[in-house]
Amino acid sequence: MSKIPYYHIFIILSIGIIFTSSCQSNKKNSESLSIATSANAQFAIKEIANVFQDSTGNDVEIIVSSSGKLASQIMEGAPYDIFISADMVYPTTLYSNGLSSQVPKAYAKGKLALWSKEQVEMPLSVTIFHKENTKIALANPETAPYGIAAVETLKKLKLYKNNKPKFVFGESISQVNQFIKSESVDFAFTSSSVANLPQFSDRGYWQIINDSLHMPILQGILLINGEKENQANAFIEFLNGETAAEILKKHGYDKP
Repeated sequence: MSKIPYYHIFIILSIGIIFTSSCQSNKKNSESLSIATSANAQFAIKEIANVFQDSTGNDVEIIVSSSGKLASQIMEGAPYDIFISADMVYPTTLYSNGLSSQVPKAYAKGKLALWSKEQVEMPLSVTIFHKENTKIALANPETAPYGIAAVETLKKLKLYKNNKPKFVFGESISQVNQFIKSESVDFAFTSSSVANLPQFSDRGYWQIINDSLHMPILQGILLINGEKENQANAFIEFLNGETAAEILKKHGYDKP
């Protein structure tokens, strides 16, 4: 009887270990609660998800992008269990299209902030962006609610039309925050929650934009129809509890 060479046995065992590990990893991913969250809320939601995991034992996977992009992915069948948006429009649209059996609810009220390299006086004046080479970053208003709020603010202050050539659009708040981190722009409109983070708080200057300058930023949560509705409902209930409320408050969000 011929014997299998030792190195062949080693290869077979290695393949078996890799296959088993891969199956276990795929099983874990399939069992994880998949939460698609708007970029502005990612830091707060990740912290809340960690506490939720520790207290329930349920694994959570976080996917981050702009609200509009995530909504489009869900419309196309992306396997997300929960959608956390920076507004109520996208969740309501998904609900109206039959992708959820539950009416979306607001879980927090966001605040718009202006970051600047140099200190500026508030309220904003018509001369704030007067320098010719000034770069002003804001999230794409086509897909990001905080971008919409920034445009509304600029228009109300009559700073929009004359400064359009100076705008630098980020795909989401995440990209706007990268502009801040690299200081590649002079001004940036983003979520006030970013101002509290260590990697951003010591860069430049921060001003909270008055709520009267834009529509309220009510941020919504929606359960997506699927096989993990019990887990998803448990997370939504947790998000509406006192522990999550304290975390949201720490990150600069108000109750809706």
